[in-house]
Amino acid sequence: MPELIQILTAPINILWATVVSGCISAGVSYLFKRSETRDKVKVEYEYEQRKFLRVTIGRYHGRLLQTSNSLNYRLWNLYTNHDKGWLSVDGNYSSAGYYFLSTVYRFISVFALVRQLETEAILLDARIAEKKDYTFLNYVAALHWVMTDAALFEGLSYDNSSQADHFFSDHFRRYSDLCLEDQKLLT
Repeated sequence: MPELIQILTAPINILWATVVSGCISAGVSYLFKRSETRDKVKVEYEYEQRKFLRVTIGRYHGRLLQTSNSLNYRLWNLYTNHDKGWLSVDGNYSSAGYYFLSTVYRFISVFALVRQLETEAILLDARIAEKKDYTFLNYVAALHWVMTDAALFEGLSYDNSSQADHFFSDHFRRYSDLCLEDQKLLT
């Protein structure tokens, strides 16, 4: 009789071991799959954000360098020839000369691109950016800051409430936007 009890209870032990083993296996598999899915989603997100960052910076990097370089050469040219009065228009902007108009165009070209990048950069995840990307975005932000922050005049007798030697930030954004048509710079 004891042998019969052993034989009858043996399948129950095997069945019990199979059920426990199956539950543990399913639980471990679920936990690993959940962790794998979370890691996969994180990797896909970072890949997409890096791609978006690269595409966005790539779209503006070369053009900003080119337009900034053009403005730089124009400014050096004007510094060298400042005694010729090329920028003097005395309020008569409708008959302003070539150098005045082309200097304004070069200036606004830089800042229209800055404005476009600034608009798109809102969507960028800065946590994903590499150091060189972050540096580039900071330089672009600094260009806007230099034109709009009256802190540069700290310690001088300067009226911050008027746009004499700086632009109000919101006005400057609007001026830059006015120079764009269908997200392209006017010629």
